[in-house]
Amino acid sequence: MNNHTPPQPDDTTIAVLILDRDEAGLRALLEVHGPRVKGWLNQRFAELLGPDEIDAVLNVAAFNAWRRIVQFDDARGSLGGWFLRIAHNAAVDCLRQPGQQRLDTVEDPTEYADPWSEAEDFSDDPELQRLTEAVNDIIDKELPPRQREVMLADLAADGHADSERLAARLGITVAAVHTARSKAHKRIREELAKRGLAPARKE
Repeated sequence: MNNHTPPQPDDTTIAVLILDRDEAGLRALLEVHGPRVKGWLNQRFAELLGPDEIDAVLNVAAFNAWRRIVQFDDARGSLGGWFLRIAHNAAVDCLRQPGQQRLDTVEDPTEYADPWSEAEDFSDDPELQRLTEAVNDIIDKELPPRQREVMLADLAADGHADSERLAARLGITVAAVHTARSKAHKRIREELAKRGLAPARKE
């Protein structure tokens, strides 16, 4: 009997899977980097957030990583460090919710250093607007109608539109939605690479 445990996917594989909107990539992100990120959150925010809130923060961070994956640049830091920074921001956002006064118990929660990567928070990247404009232009001009509809639905959902509802609205199968989404992301990735805004997928 072969009890050999398959190796964990590397960061490039995980990032490409998420970029292709393959949920296996999200599972891999949580399996590979989730335990360390959760441990760091527990250490940093143990006196401010309860266990259920830490779990919720990790889930929000995973969702944000899913929808922002195009911003990840491995030349600027590891995927794990990038994910940790997103989780840190999600924790701070949780503490800033209406009715929460717990931020007063820390001097400056937005200045926590990333303890195991030099990855940055890309939410204020000066190139982000250019990237967003390029993606919108590609969706508008380069994608065929079905792929465009799926991408616009995803944008409207600020992430990943419900495939079953989208299929019903477009009069196609759920499988066709997934296929259109995958092809659209591949085309967007290729067009961004042509414009010098994102690396082409490594085969």
